[in-house]
Amino acid sequence: MQPDESVPAVDGAVLAKLDMEMRGVPENLPSPAELIASGAKCVLAYARISDLSGKRGTSKNAKGVTNQHTTNHSTARRENLVIVRYYTDNDLSASKDAYRPDFELMLTHLHKGVTPEGYPIHGVVAVDEDRIYKLPAQWQHFIEAFRAAPDRVFADDYGTQDLYSENSEIIGLLGVAIAMGENRKRRSRTRRWHEGQARRGIAHTGGRVFGYEPVEGKPGEIQVVPEEAALIRKAVTACIAGQSWGTITKLFQESGIPTAKGGPWRDQTVKQIVSNPRNAGLRILGEGNDVYRDEHGEMKLGQWEAIITPAEWEKVAERYRPRNRIGKNKLAKGVVSRVYLGSGLYRCGNLLEDGRRCNSVMAGRKNDKGRAAYRYGCRPVTNGGCGGVSVAGEWIDERISELVLLALDQRPAVVAEVHWDKESELEAAVRRRDDFEGRWNRGEIGDERFYRMLPGLDDTVNKLRRERAAFQRANTVPVETAVERRERWYKPVEDGGYDLQQKRSILFAELSAVVVYPVGRGTQKRSLDSFKPVWNAAE
Repeated sequence: MQPDESVPAVDGAVLAKLDMEMRGVPENLPSPAELIASGAKCVLAYARISDLSGKRGTSKNAKGVTNQHTTNHSTARRENLVIVRYYTDNDLSASKDAYRPDFELMLTHLHKGVTPEGYPIHGVVAVDEDRIYKLPAQWQHFIEAFRAAPDRVFADDYGTQDLYSENSEIIGLLGVAIAMGENRKRRSRTRRWHEGQARRGIAHTGGRVFGYEPVEGKPGEIQVVPEEAALIRKAVTACIAGQSWGTITKLFQESGIPTAKGGPWRDQTVKQIVSNPRNAGLRILGEGNDVYRDEHGEMKLGQWEAIITPAEWEKVAERYRPRNRIGKNKLAKGVVSRVYLGSGLYRCGNLLEDGRRCNSVMAGRKNDKGRAAYRYGCRPVTNGGCGGVSVAGEWIDERISELVLLALDQRPAVVAEVHWDKESELEAAVRRRDDFEGRWNRGEIGDERFYRMLPGLDDTVNKLRRERAAFQRANTVPVETAVERRERWYKPVEDGGYDLQQKRSILFAELSAVVVYPVGRGTQKRSLDSFKPVWNAAE
């Protein structure tokens, strides 16, 4: 398809279609055989537009890349080139080194020398080189891919460039240096502008925020959306009263008000809305998440109408503060500490309205009500579960332990040890790192690429080695008789008994899951047929 310069305001579905039409093979393009026979020079056309703050998913955004491809067509006609494939990265900045899917795809095709459809690649067309690269690493990757074949042409709105000459490297890197300097200045100006806006009490209007909307015809001003504000006040009251986030999320689900993107309401989305300082007329600046204060240390109120008071917001922030929640004694992101024996093993067997089993992993948690010290329960609907099944932790852990021990009694001489299944992955990671270092030592790889990529390769190897060490510590169980194994299961750790991780290792070696069925509300007692163990298949 040849892009049209006039792109109207359209809905999301049409925008998605437009976005897809600016990728891939142009319409009515002759076959590869026909173009090859004609001697035509086949080129790739690349377009990219950065995040237009507040204009994501709009017709203006779509028009930006469409206009670039229109210019690319003009350039191709001027230089007697034929565009055989479009590559488009929408809402993606090259300054931040964000992953750009079509940029990476274009590099892959340049290395191969041919498109997936069979068209040869004789060059690249873009409005300007800064659409393709703005950082040294991006420039190097593009040049390497471009030079994978000889005699290619690079054309932009200013003419053609010889990217094989020595001067092109100097000019290219100089352009990158200038672009990086401009980016730093732009970021500094943006930061100072936001600080100035905060000092003047002007709201940040980069995009639509739940509870507020821009005032039409008055840039920089926002106004309260009454029905959304009422919901926020209700949620804040519930939060201060100590209600669970699941309960608070239900308020949003039952309100009939959609999310900004039309998806389901989730706990995390609700937390961010309820804890937004804008609700209290406040602004937060900097990585430290500090509320902007005046010279007297008082919180600076903005010029927009507040939905809640600063005091109410502070109480909410005590429960939830984005990016400020990991303390000195808490686990970092991605680290999971198992407290209960069956964590990750039990699955919800509740039958849903559509006839499917819920099958969500049941989480263990301390129980302050009733006789059970802890319980396993299905996650609430707001977190992807159904909330329909709960079971006393001690009761089910004891019965599952007995079932596994009885099964092991039948083969007392077997070592209850699980083999780490990532050994080959670790070996491959070590080989990749060593090969990469060897290529650098032989001068096949430049210093910039080596020092940029080596930390990632090292991190992969070290992570896998830590996983193996932890696995071996938790899963090494000596050969024992059935009697010895049973004794160690119930002995305290200090007396030579299994610790929690060793017990979990034995359970997971025998079972892949345990499906727990609902037994109804009230005081109904569970029986052995209220759960179903799923045994691992014998190898």
